[in-house]
Amino acid sequence: MTTLHRMKPSTLLRALALSLCLAVSGAGLTAHAAPDSNDDLTLAQNIATPSAPSNASNALIRHAQGLGNYFIRKGYKVRYPRKGEVAEIIIPSDLLFLPNTAELRPDASKTLGLFKSLVERPQLYKLLVVAHTDNTGSPAYSDALTEDRAMAVFDFLVHLAPELSNNITPYGLGFDEPFDTGATVADSNASIAGRRANRRVEIYIVPTQQTIDMARNGKL
Repeated sequence: MTTLHRMKPSTLLRALALSLCLAVSGAGLTAHAAPDSNDDLTLAQNIATPSAPSNASNALIRHAQGLGNYFIRKGYKVRYPRKGEVAEIIIPSDLLFLPNTAELRPDASKTLGLFKSLVERPQLYKLLVVAHTDNTGSPAYSDALTEDRAMAVFDFLVHLAPELSNNITPYGLGFDEPFDTGATVADSNASIAGRRANRRVEIYIVPTQQTIDMARNGKL
């Protein structure tokens, strides 16, 4: 996977947007272009931005846990990066996509529809859509597949609130970042279970400046 794919969300993904006709045609959707505002941020930078002062952190952590608990009750795994201020929802790719394609399954709306209330509040949250896969394909194939899948999810989410200015950024990261962050790529893909865990979409729920201000002022 090239540095360009890893370092920038979607200068490249916007160029691939035309391929979404296949990914979303079954749902009767029209492909959208990815937003420009966060194009120059890496995933790590986007998770960390905007930063929160220490007097807002505890409220943000409680709020992220509340958001995460909703998805845990629905059966999804959740992690809390940025010292707990961000909720990371982990969705197995086989719940969203047909095998080896970026075509959304007919029932993918059951999962992605759970994010509707967050998409409808772009002033409070930004969503980072991050697609990963296993290492059974070539780097080029894996990069292209995850880029297309990230854009397919992005496009579906945009359609949940098409009248609003969206705050969603897609990333396709190939197979370079296993689900088990302590394992090598080879070790993490050595078993069927490991490969399935690596084939995933992560959606990060990151507080915006307005949410941080509410937390700092005791209004969150």
